[in-house]
Amino acid sequence: MSMKIVVQDGLDEIRTDLHNLGYEIVDIDSGENIEAVIYMADGQDISYYSNIISMSNSQEDTGNKGTLLINAKGKNTQEINKIITNRSYSPIFD
Repeated sequence: MSMKIVVQDGLDEIRTDLHNLGYEIVDIDSGENIEAVIYMADGQDISYYSNIISMSNSQEDTGNKGTLLINAKGKNTQEINKIITNRSYSPIFD
């Protein structure tokens, strides 16, 4: 089963590359269990914020470790893939 991820509109190259690596790209409103949200932001605004809050506050215990939020700024597809695969992401602050 492939991992389901969300890729912000406008990140077409990353979307295509991750799809080619076997990830299933879904819409954030799909209601599916999402492994990661890939977005581009300068730290001031994350347009998906309200959706992310609702995903992380689920009352249902699905065993999910949470949804990774990955800022694509300054990262290539291989780095994003490594973050998703390892479920770790550091440093938080550069």
